Amino acid sequence: MSRIVLHIGTHKTGTSFIQQHMIKHRAAYQAAGLTFPKFRGSPGHHGLVADHVGLDQSMRLKEGDEAGWRWLNQKYGQGDHSVFVSSEEIARMAPNSKLDFAQVKDWLCDFEEISVVVVVREQVAYLSSIYSQIALNRSQVAPRTLFKTALESDFFTGLALDYNKLLDNLEIHFTPERIQFLTYEDAKSHSAGILQPVLAAHLGDLDLTSAISLPSEPVNVSRDPLALFAANSITPGNGPAEPEVIEGMRKLIEDRFGTRTKTSVFNDTEIEAMIERFETPNRRLEERIRLRQPEFRVAPPKNYADHVTRKQLTKRFWMDAAKWALAFRSEAPSPAAEEGTASPGQDSPEHSSSVENEKPRSLVAWPWSRR
Repeated sequence: MSRIVLHIGTHKTGTSFIQQHMIKHRAAYQAAGLTFPKFRGSPGHHGLVADHVGLDQSMRLKEGDEAGWRWLNQKYGQGDHSVFVSSEEIARMAPNSKLDFAQVKDWLCDFEEISVVVVVREQVAYLSSIYSQIALNRSQVAPRTLFKTALESDFFTGLALDYNKLLDNLEIHFTPERIQFLTYEDAKSHSAGILQPVLAAHLGDLDLTSAISLPSEPVNVSRDPLALFAANSITPGNGPAEPEVIEGMRKLIEDRFGTRTKTSVFNDTEIEAMIERFETPNRRLEERIRLRQPEFRVAPPKNYADHVTRKQLTKRFWMDAAKWALAFRSEAPSPAAEEGTASPGQDSPEHSSSVENEKPRSLVAWPWSRR
């Protein structure tokens, strides 16, 4: 029987790890009966959707998206083949830049079985990771804008935050029994790692243990979102901050709040609003998925009470950041944060001033509109 599994993310749910592990150990998976096709560009199969969602030219297939799908069908659609395709970009749902699953089914017409596996995570952590990815690789983005857009539309850059909308789209085109949802929180805690539950979703009949247990390479772990926010805030222009600046801001945050500090780019009010906004949709998703997967549950939001948020970055912090940036731009050693920089009592609760409420005078040009 010929079958193909589409692993469509979502973003920031271990997709890079899965793709890098499977491309590195492609021969081992092949020996176990699972084909992980190889295309140009990244380890994942982003080339199959690059034209549709407007990805970088380096990720695109020379012959285009359709040709890639048709090649899969021609090579593996007949005979006894199990194929695993992985790209989180397939999950994008922007109206004018999304993959048409009806076309995909037509392009894969010779496969006897087409299945989909989706990994989702709680929305505050998900949106924070999306922010980190954008801020690190592409451009500066205001957290407040990201938050507002997400709550008003349930989408950001074409990514669904209400996972029911993603499920709605999938159920139009695929047999419901062939759609499997997993949560990132549960999958990554599996004793054999995240690969095991993702692959077992529709390929449980294959013994992939030996391939899954092979060593893996380090992957792109999301950077500290608050350090990214601070670094981009003191970086002129619209491009992302240099790695040295991000690391400098991370150390500055650790100096101020502790080395094991957890951070969030969203403030307490925004976090509470997101948790409230997606509570009902998440329960609805559970009801729908449990018709086929009785134990499915969306992980509850973690405790953010111990997280340092951007509202806690006071004028004193920004003055220290400005000094650091001035030293960095001058190629001078970074000055240590000086005690007594702030006026007396400035850091006490009644005098605390964050970048959201007041713009401190700084030693660098501040791009305040980014917030």
